[in-house]
Amino acid sequence: NSGQWSSSCGILASNWEGRFLHDEMFVFFGLISANHPDLARKIPNWRWLTYDVAVQRSRGNGTYYAWESTEEGNESSPIGQWVDERYIHGEISEHTWRYYLYTGDKASLEQFYPVLKGNVEWLIYDILKYNPDGSIRLRALVPPVEHVYPAENCNYSVCAFARSLQIAARAATILGRDPDKVNEWLE
Repeated sequence: NSGQWSSSCGILASNWEGRFLHDEMFVFFGLISANHPDLARKIPNWRWLTYDVAVQRSRGNGTYYAWESTEEGNESSPIGQWVDERYIHGEISEHTWRYYLYTGDKASLEQFYPVLKGNVEWLIYDILKYNPDGSIRLRALVPPVEHVYPAENCNYSVCAFARSLQIAARAATILGRDPDKVNEWLE
């Protein structure tokens, strides 16, 4: 199921009509753990290649990646509540970060950093909400089980958001980028 752009769980007409589903992270883990970093790199690289589309979709508020997309990165999923899942950004951040941890390839981390930063900018803009008492919450989203909607502060979304913030902060620190944002993300 590896194409020229990425390696999805099923680039087949019988699975999502040949589109890329966000669960490519699982394929990434299989490739990287089997010592195929060149093949695994295609997955975070494809998100970098579709970065401009994700920025356009976010209307300048980070990177809003499609839940299910075409080769160009445009949203192509059928209408449904699943398009309001946001843990995809956590998956993208995680496999991008794990590529760096596995390879130590700082040049790739530098290349992919805009994706990591864009993910947290989008999540902060789109799902982080402040209560009148100053506490924070995540707006109601579709959790991965997809048949429950809406769910505020669902565990997958909270974990994906927190992990995206951690990863962006660590990458920024390693690269000496965005020192003003690092403390905000960690906070």
